[in-house]
Amino acid sequence: MLIVWLALLLVASCKKKDDPQLSLPPETQEGKNTFGCMLNGKLWRNTADQPGFRALYAQVQGGGWVDIYAWYRNGTDRTERFVFISDSLYREGTYDLANPAHKTGIIYRYFENNTVVASGDTTLLEKSGSLTITKFDLSRRIIAGRFSFKMKKKNGVSFEATDGRFDISF
Repeated sequence: MLIVWLALLLVASCKKKDDPQLSLPPETQEGKNTFGCMLNGKLWRNTADQPGFRALYAQVQGGGWVDIYAWYRNGTDRTERFVFISDSLYREGTYDLANPAHKTGIIYRYFENNTVVASGDTTLLEKSGSLTITKFDLSRRIIAGRFSFKMKKKNGVSFEATDGRFDISF
């Protein structure tokens, strides 16, 4: 009886470890090369075996041009991709992803067998969202922040990203 009780106690005290790849990455500002969000309610993030992202920055008069790319391959036939672009990023702050005064925006596309199936760019009916830069360090070459957006294409297909975060070395 004592052995059965000890076995039950042991099983009850075992706690399953959460898999960090099944949740959003933590919000950091250290150049940890993370990217993730909830896309239409489902987790979308880079993983250790799928690191697909990069950031590019070019300093120009009056600011800088930044491109943040993130992609994910689901098997061999499907690829999803985000691209954030801005020609006016030069400090920490919040940027409107639908601001026509600047080339600031978001593109979301997914491909199956190298063919674009869905794209959130020139075929948009509605677009809104923000990109908040929480760390912009040119000397350490780190860009980190949060994002959210909504897109609706003319054909009715919608995309919504919430709880977005990234921490990238460039």
